[in-house]
Amino acid sequence: MAKTPKVGDTNASDQPDFPTMVKKRYRDGRVVGIDNSVWLYKSVPMSPVSEARTSGDAVAAGNSIAQVIDELGGLVRVRGKQRSMNQKQYRQIHLSLSNVPAYFEPPADHPIRDYLDAAYDDLVTTNRTLLFGVRLVPTLGNGSLRSAFDSAIESLTSGGTPMSDYDSDFELINGIMTRAGFDDPKPNTWKYINGWWNYGENADVPVVHHDNHIHFFRNGAIARVAESHGLDDCDVWREMDGVRALSFAAVESFDLPYVPITDDRGRWASRLIESQAIAVSIRANVEPPVVTREVMRKQILNYKAELEERKEQNKMDRAELDEKFQELHDVERSYSQNGAAGATLVDTSVVVALRGIVDDLRAETTAYQLELSAMHNRQAGAWAEMMIASAIRANPYLEDLPATTVAYSGLPALSNVGDKAGALFGVTERDRQPVWLSNVAVSDEDVPPIFLVAAGSGSGKTMAMLNLADQQARMGIPNVIIDPKTGSDLSASVLASGGQVISLDNLVSSDGALDALRFAASPEVGVDAAASAILTVNPWGPRIHEVEVPLYTALGRGVELGATCTGQALQLAYQAETDPKYKAMLEEIISPLFRIAQTSPLFRAFFGVNPQSNGLRVANGTTLIRVGDYRLELPTPGTPRDMMTFPQRLAIATVKTMFTGAGMALTGRDGVIHQDEAWIVTGSTPEEAERAGRLGRSQRFLPILYSQDMLGAVEAKLMNHVSRVAIGPLDDESQALAALQVAKLEPTPERMRRITAKKSIGTSGDETAPNWDSLRPLYKPGTRQNLRGTVFITSDLAGRAIPVEVRLSKEFLDRASTNRQDQVAREAV
Repeated sequence: MAKTPKVGDTNASDQPDFPTMVKKRYRDGRVVGIDNSVWLYKSVPMSPVSEARTSGDAVAAGNSIAQVIDELGGLVRVRGKQRSMNQKQYRQIHLSLSNVPAYFEPPADHPIRDYLDAAYDDLVTTNRTLLFGVRLVPTLGNGSLRSAFDSAIESLTSGGTPMSDYDSDFELINGIMTRAGFDDPKPNTWKYINGWWNYGENADVPVVHHDNHIHFFRNGAIARVAESHGLDDCDVWREMDGVRALSFAAVESFDLPYVPITDDRGRWASRLIESQAIAVSIRANVEPPVVTREVMRKQILNYKAELEERKEQNKMDRAELDEKFQELHDVERSYSQNGAAGATLVDTSVVVALRGIVDDLRAETTAYQLELSAMHNRQAGAWAEMMIASAIRANPYLEDLPATTVAYSGLPALSNVGDKAGALFGVTERDRQPVWLSNVAVSDEDVPPIFLVAAGSGSGKTMAMLNLADQQARMGIPNVIIDPKTGSDLSASVLASGGQVISLDNLVSSDGALDALRFAASPEVGVDAAASAILTVNPWGPRIHEVEVPLYTALGRGVELGATCTGQALQLAYQAETDPKYKAMLEEIISPLFRIAQTSPLFRAFFGVNPQSNGLRVANGTTLIRVGDYRLELPTPGTPRDMMTFPQRLAIATVKTMFTGAGMALTGRDGVIHQDEAWIVTGSTPEEAERAGRLGRSQRFLPILYSQDMLGAVEAKLMNHVSRVAIGPLDDESQALAALQVAKLEPTPERMRRITAKKSIGTSGDETAPNWDSLRPLYKPGTRQNLRGTVFITSDLAGRAIPVEVRLSKEFLDRASTNRQDQVAREAV
């Protein structure tokens, strides 16, 4: 009968109640265990695996682990080919992974840390850390007789080996791990790896041991409350806040097929991590392949004989026999003299800590292609074995595994994406990692400037835009929102952030408020933008190609003569022209423009005549340029230019000059432009897309373009000018395909399905349920209770492409939501 569990003494004492395995830790990663063993631990770089952009990227995550293991196997000085003759030289390794949920903490140096901390106080993220440890081998002194004598004396008197005796091996192992990209663990890494059982908080906590699980109490006070209820029945108190239960289990066996390292079926660790594993520990000894080859040769001969015997006894048909022989042939070939087999991990122990009390491990882990065994009455030992630098071995199930089984198991998997700093765009859907969007990363790395957000109407892209703008304003980053939709009003959110609102009515009443020549960082940029706007309007019809060069020439000549606005530049160029024939041609070109300027305030907004008028002013926070109720006759996306009416061409030119004017007003300020209905700016030709990208680079601002017309983006070859893309919900499959093409992502069935999926499953009423496979924002049926934000498949400057959930704080939603019900509720307050 199991004894009644007892809680450790919760009063202060000189010694902790839990088994401490670390005696001392050094900044360079060396750790001294309580058994005086010395280990070197390094942080393994994490990257996406299941959500890697390509199969090659998924494999790259495990290459560094395989590299280190193979080099460690190469350190063995093989004597003969017998395992027994060499195994004393085998290096002991320990991979320790912690997978701890934690409340979101903005970086300490973030400019709006306090705001983010308060706004997202309920946001749970994942702190995942992987350390690779190698037990170091001492040498007696530094090679001199005196040093060897001193080392021996110290060992005899102190019972331990001097740290200097490990210096030579430290340099060797440290070099191997550094070449593989491993790094010294940071203080925060040690915090979680040494206290994952208490979610990275104080590691020295009271515990209660049961046959198949352990309870960890956040502090002594909570433990005493549990003790007052009786520790023998944890059903009474195990749900209390501050009590965590973990079930420790050992991997008894693997049921992994012999598959290439690119095959997802080999990623057993990823599947454990994605379910309920809070920590995984792998300990093994590294054997060189030449030794394994001899062991395998003998085993294969015996196995072949056994198979033939079973065939003769009619216990196996010919097809099954051939299949088994093929498997043996594959294994034998990989370990042949010319094979590519790496090192082998012998006596491998895999121990896992699972959240909660898991009664049926076999049912929980059937799909993982491994079998877990509950470590009954060995829970404390299993916990101790998983600790850093531990000498405890509680797992009786030891396996000999190819190094690839561990290296490419998905241990270093972490779905992360985005920049190193900036505004919080969201969190990765799978691993809840913060995703940052920097306003200066593209200029720092000299890549195409455009960030494209592709999503349909009602997808949540407008709220994502407002949330980014709000954060950028708080960070002191000047940003402009250009909203060309008639009747749309985003003023509430912008004004609440301390921004300013400029309506199109204000702009058209001012001569040349959007005139490109007023803002240009250089004459060439100003002339190019001014000419582009005029040519978009095209009052000449089919003769447009005849006037392009003279128009550019006249604008450039006018700027040389001192013009500061477009109309003035054309007037000065006309007045300065001395060739009668050319002057007549010039008059024929510019006369329609001045006639339009006299009758159209919209055209006059970007065709300035008075050099004394003021141009657009952009605040240090957010500036919203809205069309409001002004009737702007925008064509439907994809309408050919030659099929557009004059008012439609004028509307497009106006929006384009809004973008140009805002960009030039942000010159040199590292600002951001949020351009809705972005197809208007990028147009349907590569020249127009190039112009938008070139403007962002030359004026040093970040263009974020929001659009649902991806077919037009493909036609304009926009993929040549974007460096980051976020793909949200799109109804049309052709638009989804185009979006993936712009993002340079493979249109896999999973991506296509998610992008186009509906928000609910079922028909109507109580029969509907949220569709979690969709990218759309999800709500509890029949309510406005948000279950999940919009998900965007987001690609970054590093080439990663990960689904990201846009999380909006309640405080932001209360003042910024564009939903009709939310607006009514806000106005009623």
